[in-house]
Amino acid sequence: MWFAAPAVAAIAGAAVAATAAAAPAPRLGSRPLPPPQLRVRPAAGGPRSVFTVYFTAHQPTGNATGQSYSYAVTATAKHPARGCLTQVTLAPRVDTAGEAMAVALAPGRFGGRWCAGAYVGRVVETIRPACGPGILGTTEACPMY
Repeated sequence: MWFAAPAVAAIAGAAVAATAAAAPAPRLGSRPLPPPQLRVRPAAGGPRSVFTVYFTAHQPTGNATGQSYSYAVTATAKHPARGCLTQVTLAPRVDTAGEAMAVALAPGRFGGRWCAGAYVGRVVETIRPACGPGILGTTEACPMY
């Protein structure tokens, strides 16, 4: 797995902050990958507002050069409550390296509404070995891992 870049979006009133988490930088070949610049818009909204998470993807999703790349965009309520969405996750598809992503988090898509208060947003890029299917459909062990 890679890094997480937290951001905070508020429902019904507070401000948004975006920061990058301190973590060891992953590498693509010999070059280190910088943490993403994560933004969330709008800064505040209501229970049915659509929040958009913006970031730049380093790699397209899928398999390339023996690696499998994927992204997960998650929003988690800082103070969960009943009757509202406490956490949502989307796995966006990325077509090209360096693509500017805009991932819309619409509460209706998840069958609910946002809880009042702040949410912490996280984008995680996962890079893992791309191993093929083995005997009887099982995943074979990756010799390099």
